[in-house]
Amino acid sequence: MKIDSQRIDAERPGIESASNERSPARLGSDTSAKVGGEVEDPVEFSSEARRLAGVMADLKDIESVDQPRIAELREAVQAGTYSPDPQRLAQALLRRIAEDEGVG
Repeated sequence: MKIDSQRIDAERPGIESASNERSPARLGSDTSAKVGGEVEDPVEFSSEARRLAGVMADLKDIESVDQPRIAELREAVQAGTYSPDPQRLAQALLRRIAEDEGVG
């Protein structure tokens, strides 16, 4: 079955064809868009979306996880033999806090 869109358009004046570039059906709910893909209204992202985009970018920079080391530490914790050096742990935490706050 072949549909003649020109005949349909002629029978229904005032209704734009779905093949028309400016048709609301092709533009979705944004009727302010221009032909050629340009949009008049700017898109604004919430602060949460911007923060999430930053976190995702940071995650891409993280080196791969050392799975064998993770397994070793997990076994030590479960066996009760894991005993971290408190001084070294405190120094690492303070260094990380300073980095996060932009100090030093």
